[in-house]
Amino acid sequence: ARLTPSRHCPPTLLPGTHRRRCGGGSEAVAGLSTTARAAQAVAGFEDAVPLFDYWTSPSLGSPFDVRVLASSVSEIRARLASHFVSVEVVVPDIQTLVDNEAAGRSSSRSNRWLPGEYHSTDQINTYFRDTAVPNYTHIASTFSIGTSTEGRDLQVVRITGGPKNTTCSYTPAPACKPSYNGKPAIWFQSTIHAREWLTGASAEVMVDKILKDYATDASIRQMVDSLDLYFLIIANPDGYEYSRETDRWWRKTRSPNAGSSCVGTDPNRNWAHRAWGGVPGSSTNPCSDVYHGSRAGSEPEVERIQQFVTQFGTEADGSSHFKLFIDYHTYSQMWLYPWGYLYSAAPHDDEHDALSAAAVAAIRGVHGKQYTYGPAASTIYVTTGDSTDWAYDPIEARPPTPDWAYIKHAYTIEGRDTGGYGFVAPASEIVPASEEIFAGLRAALRFAVPTNLPPSSPSPPTSPPAPPAPPPSPPPPVGAGSTCAAATSFGDAATESNSFSVVVPIAVGVSSPSYNPSQCVNTQFTGQDPVYWLKLEDVRPGVALELTACGFDTDLSIFRGSCDSLEQVACDGDSLDDEGSCSVSYGSLIDTVLPEAGVQYYIVLGGFNGDTGTATLTGTYAASSSPSPPPSPSPSPSPGPGPSPPPGEPLPICNGCNFAAGEYWNGVTCGTLEELLPPRICTACDYPTEVWNGQACVLLSDYVSPPASAGQADSL
Repeated sequence: ARLTPSRHCPPTLLPGTHRRRCGGGSEAVAGLSTTARAAQAVAGFEDAVPLFDYWTSPSLGSPFDVRVLASSVSEIRARLASHFVSVEVVVPDIQTLVDNEAAGRSSSRSNRWLPGEYHSTDQINTYFRDTAVPNYTHIASTFSIGTSTEGRDLQVVRITGGPKNTTCSYTPAPACKPSYNGKPAIWFQSTIHAREWLTGASAEVMVDKILKDYATDASIRQMVDSLDLYFLIIANPDGYEYSRETDRWWRKTRSPNAGSSCVGTDPNRNWAHRAWGGVPGSSTNPCSDVYHGSRAGSEPEVERIQQFVTQFGTEADGSSHFKLFIDYHTYSQMWLYPWGYLYSAAPHDDEHDALSAAAVAAIRGVHGKQYTYGPAASTIYVTTGDSTDWAYDPIEARPPTPDWAYIKHAYTIEGRDTGGYGFVAPASEIVPASEEIFAGLRAALRFAVPTNLPPSSPSPPTSPPAPPAPPPSPPPPVGAGSTCAAATSFGDAATESNSFSVVVPIAVGVSSPSYNPSQCVNTQFTGQDPVYWLKLEDVRPGVALELTACGFDTDLSIFRGSCDSLEQVACDGDSLDDEGSCSVSYGSLIDTVLPEAGVQYYIVLGGFNGDTGTATLTGTYAASSSPSPPPSPSPSPSPGPGPSPPPGEPLPICNGCNFAAGEYWNGVTCGTLEELLPPRICTACDYPTEVWNGQACVLLSDYVSPPASAGQADSL
């Protein structure tokens, strides 16, 4: 473990900026080869050079990252050359990353909240408490489980459908206490290490998406109705604010340490587990970034989480009502499970491994990012007193006086990236990271609570007739759909229906599109009109979109691509009722859209010349576009139950694709996972958790080996 930078590098804040300089020179991140020789050779460097800050810990088998002064690189390289230790400059000037990250910061004095920005603790808490959750009180609430050392609320967002079972007696929280409501409970926490900003930023986007997509996404609705979800977005608010305002690299809490001028405890070495205080795995030095604290649970942030999780009670077998515990960190791209304090396998190692394989496969299916998975101690390094070892300590191993939660499925996620940005990811990484973590979470839920959750993309129906179309969803709350990035999901999430619809509000004050609508001659956007953004999802080819029940002059356009690169493909700006698309005054109609596989579509509905109102947008499939069963591989039997492949001899996956070469079948052609995304692989299987092996749907994790490990961040 390293000593805190304050010994050689007092954290100084340049006036009017958030730039931290050290020793008067620019800083770099250097990657060092990871061998026993390397670890021994650098052991004394903390005192030998002005700055030597471990970003990733020495762990045999992988490089590790160290933050140093750029002016010290030559000296470090020369000293280590005699030990045959290689040094690579990964980031030549880290200040450039800090400046790029600062561009995505929301001012602490601003009350605004926009997805894809780095917000303060107060902005996050205020947004969910006063803006987001009040629009979804039928499924969401906020409450505090206590306060930090400096008095900041540890605010939790709770999302669940059905009975809430809430009383108002929880102490010390100044709000109502949720209690067990008979549904499996899920705990998700982020930013327990102060400098890991990307975790909180992407977690808040994920929570916001769950709220906004509940009405339109059937799989999210099923998840929320089946579970009791708890999200603590900023688990270390004091440290996070200190990192934002004073020392960007701060990791610990901000509690004082008796007898020492060094401040803070590593909150992920402070949990009341049997291994608390063990060395190696933590430090007895209050100046260390992995200092374990004066006692287990000494930090109020840790103590309040432990109290809340354990107060839910247990099942008859002693296990917690919480069925999944996630502690989200950065960086290294890993999915880790117990043990952290032992190299030996945990009692549920096989189940942990299977869930982790499914989770990383789901993550890879979003943006192609490769995650490593495995037991924390052997995959990254030994830790003692960490959160997941505390949450998971099965009843078979419990001590005579249990002081743990006994959650069988407890995991640490190490998110983006593998060293290019490290802890200083630009704001452009926030939304993609959120999408990946949400995919991993949903895959994990299907393992941890298998009887409660459907696949994220339901399988096509097998027999007609289709049920009648569901009634239109209620209008989304103001704020949703105001920008492309905040587009509301719209589509055939429930594929058994032949139509789908949503009520769209057009109100004054939402953002106008930034593209040039004149490229489509029939659309009359002025570029200044109020508009609403929708994201077309889960739609089969051959859907007719019709705008009805509108009492204002409308414009409607469809675009393909990403929010930063949109191409207009269809549009309409009718100002008369002779199309029959609206029952009053004005209307718009787009006859048919033929979605291409793998292409994202956005719909923009606007009010011409500043007109506002509410309209219903409906999609209806032609008879010929009804879903059909997946193609029958030849000569293999058609999809459906079948014998499993012989052990060690996986069959080609669908229509003779070469699995050994990394190919899969997507219902049309063979190709790699990256080439075939996002179409589901073999339409009858639950992609990406399952694939078709020529006879039956099987777990992808049964056939995919863990990827080679990358740099491991000192973030656990």
